[in-house]
Amino acid sequence: MATARYIWIDDSLRPASEGVVPFVSAAVQYGFSVFEGIRCYSTAQGPAVFRLNEHVERLMDSAHIVGFRELPVTAEQVKTAIRHRHPGLSHVTVEIAVCADCAAL
Repeated sequence: MATARYIWIDDSLRPASEGVVPFVSAAVQYGFSVFEGIRCYSTAQGPAVFRLNEHVERLMDSAHIVGFRELPVTAEQVKTAIRHRHPGLSHVTVEIAVCADCAAL
């Protein structure tokens, strides 16, 4: 399995080493999160994200179903982050996770 090289934090793509999840996070303690995996393929016209709208809509719906009522991002912000181009990243799997904060439990 490949290791993530980059993550999206605060509106920018950053090295994965900058990502931190507190050990006391509900996502860690209870597995309380939702996720979506989206493929991006290299094409002659540049990178193409497979069914972006459907994937993001399902992610947002899942988050609301499990009780995440006020998300820190909109569906459009998620799509913009996914469409962000990074040199050398055109044939990848984009993995998105929405996690709960322990204080919200």
